[in-house]
Amino acid sequence: MSILEKASIITTPTAYEDGKLLSIKPEQALGEELVTNGDFATDSDWAKGTNTTIEDGKAILNVTSGGLQYITNVGLDILNTKTYKITFTANRTSGTGDLELGYSNGNRVTGTPIISTNGTQTIYFKPTYNTPNLGFKSYTISGNYTWEIDNISVKEDTSADFDFTRGSLAT
Repeated sequence: MSILEKASIITTPTAYEDGKLLSIKPEQALGEELVTNGDFATDSDWAKGTNTTIEDGKAILNVTSGGLQYITNVGLDILNTKTYKITFTANRTSGTGDLELGYSNGNRVTGTPIISTNGTQTIYFKPTYNTPNLGFKSYTISGNYTWEIDNISVKEDTSADFDFTRGSLAT
């Protein structure tokens, strides 16, 4: 369920419908930008795998047969007590391999999709444990492929974190 579909204690009923009170939901609240150099303007602030480069304003992961490639934002501490919104653009320019949102220890971020299509992605996630250096990883047992990643943004989702439920139909 989207955070915007959840009831909020600060919403005021503005209309009604059979069995429902209707209200205007507040806008989603996001914290400050947590990624440093998410547009890859310089070749800094990122740890890179052997065949990963930063050039022309994007990260390029060249994954070769039997290899793992990654890029992680150095110093980006992710806490398991918070929910995050990440957006990025990813384009596979050759081959057929997938891309994953990953931690510095090589594990995929639980609950996030495996990226197999080009374009801008938006993912909400709550980590299963605290970790530094969130980034991207891709690996292959056979074959070669290349991903280009750009415009990475990570922000804490600071929207309301509870639902309100009535215990009875009494007014």
